[in-house]
Amino acid sequence: MIRAHHLMDPWRDALIAELRMRDVSGIRIGEALAEVDAFCADSGQTPAEAFGDPVEYAKSLIDVHNSDPTTPTRVRQVVRGTGLAFATLAGVFSLLNGVEGLVVGGPAEVTAGQLTSVALGTALFPFVAMAIFDPRLRQHQLVLPGVVVVSFLAPALPTILWGAPVAHLSAWLLLIAGLFLLAVAWWPTASDRIFADRIIDPRTGTEPFATPRLLIAAVRWTFPAMLLFAVVLLLLFR
Repeated sequence: MIRAHHLMDPWRDALIAELRMRDVSGIRIGEALAEVDAFCADSGQTPAEAFGDPVEYAKSLIDVHNSDPTTPTRVRQVVRGTGLAFATLAGVFSLLNGVEGLVVGGPAEVTAGQLTSVALGTALFPFVAMAIFDPRLRQHQLVLPGVVVVSFLAPALPTILWGAPVAHLSAWLLLIAGLFLLAVAWWPTASDRIFADRIIDPRTGTEPFATPRLLIAAVRWTFPAMLLFAVVLLLLFR
């Protein structure tokens, strides 16, 4: 059987990560892991000895795995992710501006920095995705964290530098628009879509390792908790 501690196995970790990045379904990943386990059990070799570099081995499986028409393409994933990035950034600014407008009892302000941040953050997402998908970049330990840090810091700078309002809108309109956009951005997590494509052992029909419930809860509720905290701070210190 596929061992329950694959997530602690660097070779299998790398194979799973590469196949996930290349849009291979969980069922097919389970089949690949089962083949690796069966061969290693018969030969007595380690996966590295039998199959070499896990990234290169994953590449050799791509033609077969990507023959599944139900597997989303990488382009679709990037487009969908870019849309979610826009919904998240625009939703956060709309929500906070709407709340602030209601607190002060006037229209909500939209600043040039906020508009620039939304545009910049949305435009940066495809480059972040490319860094995540590219195995050559992932091999450098500092590249991916650096890209992620820059992608968070770069959109934050315009809001600090350009705080002059460029538009005044209804606070209720921005609040409702923000809640709608944030609901769209959060829905894939809230509906368990990000955990739906499970890795399944083809010999047992079960998961060789289940996603910890604590991790699922953390992924699902961290974003709403951070938003609630930001709203509370806004109400307390405005």
